Amino acid sequence: QCGTGPAARIHQFEAPRNAGENFGARLSGFLRPPVSGEYRFYLAAENQAALYLSTDESPSNRRLISWEPVGSEYRRWSKAEQRSELISLEAGRLYYVEALVKQWGLSGHLGVAWQMPGEPEPEKWDPPISGAYLAAYATPDGASITFTLQPAAAALAALAAAGPGWRSAPHLRHRYPVPV
Repeated sequence: QCGTGPAARIHQFEAPRNAGENFGARLSGFLRPPVSGEYRFYLAAENQAALYLSTDESPSNRRLISWEPVGSEYRRWSKAEQRSELISLEAGRLYYVEALVKQWGLSGHLGVAWQMPGEPEPEKWDPPISGAYLAAYATPDGASITFTLQPAAAALAALAAAGPGWRSAPHLRHRYPVPV
């Protein structure tokens, strides 16, 4: 069972829905691909979100691979900016992964899906990446990822540093008042 506390465990690459309002959240942990090859990642979020993937298990090597500038429907993976380029991953190797979301209003969601080598692209309503391919950031032997709620001020600072997509849509950043 997923909670919505400061460090709730989840068992797929998806934050609990409707966890609150006017908050920022980070999903971070490790990804362990089952087969070697070219992967494509898909991000779906109610409001602005960013997806980072490291070239290895180190968070310091992460890079922005996908972002959601204005929001999408729940588990809708098809928008062009939500998709990453093809990324070569090695089976069994750990890769640090992180998703950030800034949620204003109610009914928030954040999820990450992938297209594995030789598989079709995910369709609307397809599930996010399974916990079978995830490991907790603190203990790489686990099969979950941590959902962390942050104070709004810290979330806004993280999103401002997330990349050009956030700065190119300043009118969206303050669409609803976010308490600080």
